[in-house]
Amino acid sequence: MNLFREMYQKKLTIADEAVKVVKSGDKVGVGLNFNDPPALATALGKRYQELENVRIYQACGNLPRDYMYKPDMKGHFFYHSGFHGAGGRMSQKSGIGDFEPHHVSLYGILTNMDNHINVFMTAVSAMDDHGFMTTGLSAMVERDFIDKADVVIVEVNENMPRLTGDAFIHISEIDYVIENTTPLVEIPDLEITETEKSMGKYVADLIENRSTIQLGIGGVPNAVAKELFNKHDLGVHTEMYTNSMMELYEAGVVTNKYKNFHPRCMTGNFAAGSNKLYKFFDNNIAARFLHGRVTNDEYNIGLNDNFVSINTALTIDLSGQVCSESIGIEQFSGTGGAMDFQRGARRSKGGKAIIALYSTAKKGTVSTIKPIFDDGSYVTVPRSDVQYIVTEYGVANMRGKTRGERARALIAIAHPDFRKELEEQARRLRIIG
Repeated sequence: MNLFREMYQKKLTIADEAVKVVKSGDKVGVGLNFNDPPALATALGKRYQELENVRIYQACGNLPRDYMYKPDMKGHFFYHSGFHGAGGRMSQKSGIGDFEPHHVSLYGILTNMDNHINVFMTAVSAMDDHGFMTTGLSAMVERDFIDKADVVIVEVNENMPRLTGDAFIHISEIDYVIENTTPLVEIPDLEITETEKSMGKYVADLIENRSTIQLGIGGVPNAVAKELFNKHDLGVHTEMYTNSMMELYEAGVVTNKYKNFHPRCMTGNFAAGSNKLYKFFDNNIAARFLHGRVTNDEYNIGLNDNFVSINTALTIDLSGQVCSESIGIEQFSGTGGAMDFQRGARRSKGGKAIIALYSTAKKGTVSTIKPIFDDGSYVTVPRSDVQYIVTEYGVANMRGKTRGERARALIAIAHPDFRKELEEQARRLRIIG
């Protein structure tokens, strides 16, 4: 047995024992999204009666844990969400948690508010013979937490891929190890609708060969990807890796040949998709996982020529303001990287910043293009930063347009059922003459 295996064995314990290190008043960081360690999270929740005012820091909490939302947890735990997933929304509704607005490029604020985290826990891959593990399916914030925490606890899941880039953690940095090999959480690809196909074609027409792209997850980004198989020499610089990017790479469409920032490989900071995608990343030097402050830095994004960012939105007003995170005052997701990539694309030589949204919501009963926002809606991207807006009815280019010209362009791509009303409201508000 080598030195690192000996260290591993000395630190090996069970979840219930490891979480005893958490004390009342502590700040506890948890791995992002599917890096959430299930056994440790369950064990910590079981201790609620022993603890008071423990603050949990996490982004993309898509796996609901007891300490996020159960009424008995109030006062024992507080869930501090950097980006609402399902768990974050449940936490806010229960009064046990709240959301912190910020950009991913500044995500370090979660660990730098007082430069200190008491405990960090995350899922990791198995250790190699040199004592290294990697941080599951994300490198967005994990390194920050590791560097700032007094105590680091890892949950080894042998199904986790070994990533490349900023995802490494050495056994010497770890205080407690538990083992819990479980299936990884998958996100199924849903069937693309006719509306999404239409939007995908409009967006794909804006993407030229040799462009570097950023895609999100969901029907619209998947529809865009399906329209890109006739392109060549695309690059990927993104926040989230998805199945679509793997498929484009395997088809030879993505070569990363013309990227200027980390050329010849894809760059992103976390992954969510199928088991095939997770296996694709295992020891794959063609895909680097970098810190969120690196991938989402608008200067780094803009280094890539012909960079195209494609993000989605919930609503947009006639001046071009974009809301992609709330439904009225109700926080739905988060600021995330939308602003980072929007500005990064605008910095890029030949870059294009695209916001895509369905023309209607609530089964076609309301327009997502509004004269003014509903009360309490949060502006994710200011009107001064928007460029292309896409719906299933076309493309509106906001660049160089006045308020009135923007309004007319947006009304033209609104659902036909709402265009007359939007025009009347725009006249009443004196946006157009």
